[in-house]
Amino acid sequence: MSLRAEILDGMAEAAAVVAEIGDLVTLEVSTPGGYDPVTGVTTPGEIKTQLARAILDNYNLQSSGTQFADGTQILRDDKKLFLPAMQDVDITGAMKPLDWAPTLETKVTAAGQLWKVISIQTINPTGDLLAYELQVRR
Repeated sequence: MSLRAEILDGMAEAAAVVAEIGDLVTLEVSTPGGYDPVTGVTTPGEIKTQLARAILDNYNLQSSGTQFADGTQILRDDKKLFLPAMQDVDITGAMKPLDWAPTLETKVTAAGQLWKVISIQTINPTGDLLAYELQVRR
């Protein structure tokens, strides 16, 4: 088995674990409305939401120290949210990609709290997007 195949198999297993033990979270992003001065028409903003399974975890001392040394400050109550790019959120058991990728404007409702996305790291060692690791803050 090639290294790429092993990595993809490992990620499929990780996504299955997240589907089994991860919490259901809501991702929400707002897009502003617009105004067309020619027609005088104002278009309303839009709020997009999607459900996903993810794992909300604490930063350990080593990773938070490394992040701080790199110039990215992690505050005491910050969490990391592991979010597979392929999700199983319906009753069919079929894996499907997220409807849209999280951005820095994304708000996350997890563990009964609203979180703001501070940073996003993509996990794609094979060139295929496998997951996102979000730094979130209340």
